[in-house]
Amino acid sequence: MIIIAESRNLQMQDVLKHPLGPLPASLACNNGFPRKTNKAQLGKELEKLIQPTVEVTRPSAYLIDGMALVQKLKVDYLTFGEIADNILSRVLREAEGSDRVDVVFDVYRDISIKSAERELRGESDAITFKNLAAGQKVKQFKNFLRNGDNKTSLIRFVVEHWQKTPGRKRLEDKELYVTCGNRCYKITAERVEEEEELRSEQEEADTRLLLHVQHAANEQRYRSIIVSSEDTDVRILCLAFSFSIDVPINQRCVSQRNARYVDIGKIAHVIGQDACKAPPGLHAFTGCGAVSAFAGIGKVKPLKRLLRKKEYQRTFQQLGENWLMSEDLLMQLEAFVCDMYGSKNGISDVNQCRYSVFCAKKGEAESHQLPPCQDSLYKHCRRANYQAAIWKNSLRNNDIPSPVGHGWSLVNDGAQERLVIDWMSGLPAPTAVIELMSCMCKKACNDDSCDCIRNGLKCSGLCRLITCSNQPDEEEDIQVDLDEEHVDFD
Repeated sequence: MIIIAESRNLQMQDVLKHPLGPLPASLACNNGFPRKTNKAQLGKELEKLIQPTVEVTRPSAYLIDGMALVQKLKVDYLTFGEIADNILSRVLREAEGSDRVDVVFDVYRDISIKSAERELRGESDAITFKNLAAGQKVKQFKNFLRNGDNKTSLIRFVVEHWQKTPGRKRLEDKELYVTCGNRCYKITAERVEEEEELRSEQEEADTRLLLHVQHAANEQRYRSIIVSSEDTDVRILCLAFSFSIDVPINQRCVSQRNARYVDIGKIAHVIGQDACKAPPGLHAFTGCGAVSAFAGIGKVKPLKRLLRKKEYQRTFQQLGENWLMSEDLLMQLEAFVCDMYGSKNGISDVNQCRYSVFCAKKGEAESHQLPPCQDSLYKHCRRANYQAAIWKNSLRNNDIPSPVGHGWSLVNDGAQERLVIDWMSGLPAPTAVIELMSCMCKKACNDDSCDCIRNGLKCSGLCRLITCSNQPDEEEDIQVDLDEEHVDFD
C-alpha cells in the first residue's frame, strides 16, 4: 500500500492516518483475532514490590475459581457423579483450614465479549452433551470442556449433585457457597438455601469473586480472606477494591506444588490508594481476555509509566467509570499511547506519532510496529472502557449494557447471531490506494478485467471475490511473529 501511495504522490502523513489493511496490524493478528500479550507480567511486576508469605491469619474464608479447578482435573473414563465427587474432595482438601468456602463458576453466554478468545481456543468444536446423568461416563474430559454448553451443563449437574444428602454430609461444619448461572446457593450439612445477596449478572468468575470477598468480609468473623486463583485479572481487581474491603485479602498461588500467599494489602500500601484504582483500566487497555494488546508493547513498560506519572493514574482511574467515554478521556489515552511508542517532542496525536515512528524506522517498519491510527485506537479505547466498567461494577448487581456500540458489533452469519470486534469506522486506506489495491471482479479475476492483475498485485481481503486464481500462496499470506519486541524511539 505504501509503494502504491508513493507512486500516486500522496502525502505519507495522510496515508498513515489509515490502518493500511483490512485489520489494524498493531491490534489484530492476520487471522482476525485480537493480539495477545503475557498478561501475567503485570501481576508478577506488582508482586515484586513485596515478599510473599507461606501462612495466613485464621479464621479465614476460602474462595475458589471453580472452572480453573475443574480444568486441572484428570478424570477421563469417570462418570459425571464421580467427577462431581472428585471436585468436592479437592475443594474440601484445599479449604481444609477454613469454615467457609466459596466456589465461583463462570457463566457461558452465546453473545459474549469473550467469544473471540473462546473461538481461538477451539472451544466450540467439541460435541455437545445434553441431560448429564450421574452414571454417564466421559471418555475425554478435556475435549468435553471445549464446549461452552457442556461447561454450563456440568456446573448445573455438579451444584445439584452437591445439594443431595451425601454431598451435604461431607461438608460437616463447613458452609459452602456455590454459584450456578446468576444464582448462588448456600449449602450446609442440614440445608440448602439461595443466597440473594450473591446473585449477580457478571459473566466472569474473576469478577464475581470480588462480590464474594465483600460478602465474606461483611460477616465480620474472619481475620483473612484467601482467594485461590492465579489469574492476573483477580489480582488486579483485589488490588483495586482492597481499600474498600476491611479484611486482608491473600491470593493463593501454587508453583511446583508449593503454595505462596500474596498479601494484596501490602501491595496496595506500597503503591498508594490512588494508584490502586488505576490498574484495572491499564490492564484492560494493554490487553486482557476480551480486549486486544498492542503488538510488542507488553505490560511492564505501561505499568512503570503509570506509577511514575500522576496524570496517567488519573486517566486510568477514569477508564470504566462510565459506560460512555468523554472526548477528553479519549485524548488522554491517545497521549498515553504516544508515550508508550516513544514519541518525541511531546507528540500527543497518535496519527502524528504513527508517522514519526515510520520515519524513525526510515520507512522500513513492519505494520505491527506502528501504533494504531486514531480511528482504530478509539475503537480499542471503547472496548477497554467497556471491560473496565464491567470490572468496576463487580460489587454491584447493575444490569450490564450490550457491548454493541462499545467496540463490538452483532452480525448474522446465517446460522446464528454472533459478536464480532469492530476494528475501524473509516476506510482501510485512502481511496486512491484502494482503487489500485482491490478489484470489483464479480465472477473471476483475469488479465483483461482485474485491476489487481493489471497492476501486478495479488488480490486481497479488500477485493470483492473471496476466492480467485490471483490469491496469494499460503506461504506468502501467513506470517506468524513468535517474538515481537518493542523498539523504544526515545
